[in-house]
Amino acid sequence: MRKSLLSTALVVAAVGVSSAAVISVNFNRNNDEDFGTALSAGAVEVSNWNQSVPDNAGAVGGTFTNAIDDTGVATTADITFSAANTWASGGANTADGNTSLLKGYLDDSNGGALAVIDVTEIPYALYDVYVYGMGDSAQGALLNAYSFDDGSGAQSFSFLRAANYTAGTALVEGDATTEGHYFKISGVSASSFSLSNDNNRGDGRSPIAGFQIVAVPEPSSSSLGILALGSLALIRRRTGA
Repeated sequence: MRKSLLSTALVVAAVGVSSAAVISVNFNRNNDEDFGTALSAGAVEVSNWNQSVPDNAGAVGGTFTNAIDDTGVATTADITFSAANTWASGGANTADGNTSLLKGYLDDSNGGALAVIDVTEIPYALYDVYVYGMGDSAQGALLNAYSFDDGSGAQSFSFLRAANYTAGTALVEGDATTEGHYFKISGVSASSFSLSNDNNRGDGRSPIAGFQIVAVPEPSSSSLGILALGSLALIRRRTGA
């Protein structure tokens, strides 16, 4: 009986968790790398990506003011980015969102300025950040020297480059010993953060093809109430009340 009550409460609580909201950004080099609002992409697969303006001449930068979320609605988040250069790998493909997402990326220029992304006024109390990159390195190459700072001190990240992406397959999370298409920063609560790369450390390139800010859903009030009732029932049963 105790297991039944607890299981029921947990199941209902899981159903009561609201779906995550997502802010997604794709960095392009050429006009054939962005994709329409209806096309989905990302490890957290959603549509309505904010698309950077392609610019093949000189320094690259821009701002998304009140960036849209996955429903196409404007948020409070402002995103500013700059880089000495952009680059791209592979042929054009706008029919598959993930192919286009991974193709173009923010780069530096062999001694030029780092690629820097600043995000402010993030509307989520708790969120995860997914950072995508492949570049034109070989499979298994270390994509390295990413720096993430939410105000609590900079953290460094790296991951091994996966094989060239095949349209229609799933994106894979990587780390320093695992080949993948992205790395993930979990459980961020700051209202702003800065992300940068450094391709000139001699220990691996670090393209930034795009990123997602994925809200961590909070349990709904109804599911919390059901959990409380389930817990109370267990307590009363144990005490004989």
